[in-house]
Amino acid sequence: TRTRTRTHASTPTPTTFSCLSARTAALGPTTADIDIKRPNVTCFAKTQFSMLVPEVQQHIQDTKSVVLFGIEAHVCVTQTALDLLEMGIDVFVVADGVSSRSQTDRMIALSRMRAAGAVVTTYESVLFQLLRDSTHPLFKEVQKIVTAPPIDTGLLPLP
Repeated sequence: TRTRTRTHASTPTPTTFSCLSARTAALGPTTADIDIKRPNVTCFAKTQFSMLVPEVQQHIQDTKSVVLFGIEAHVCVTQTALDLLEMGIDVFVVADGVSSRSQTDRMIALSRMRAAGAVVTTYESVLFQLLRDSTHPLFKEVQKIVTAPPIDTGLLPLP
């Protein structure tokens, strides 16, 4: 799936990932499409909506920027983005990597995060920003992913 290719391709540079799961007993585990078994992924449990539980705050204490994707855009992602911005951390929200139960909530959340100072971008843009150069060893792998037919993200009205 596209989620799987996004997470596999999202490590072209030394990057660490934090995975947060909310109430897994009630809601189930993180989707198998997101490879959380990789050595550069640290998982945390949470019950609050923002991901900035004390363990995560410790984990990211020297972090200058964060790329956010996940659900729900209008709840967990927004509250996390606002908390990170308040800490002085640059926030990049992957517009085609967040979702909400309604498109209205999703669009309002993206607008709200942008107005607060987050950069709203796409997964393809993030990948190329991480690669920095076409001579990167993973460039060909990423190129195959981004040339695959795109999925409808629902972010733009269809003609």
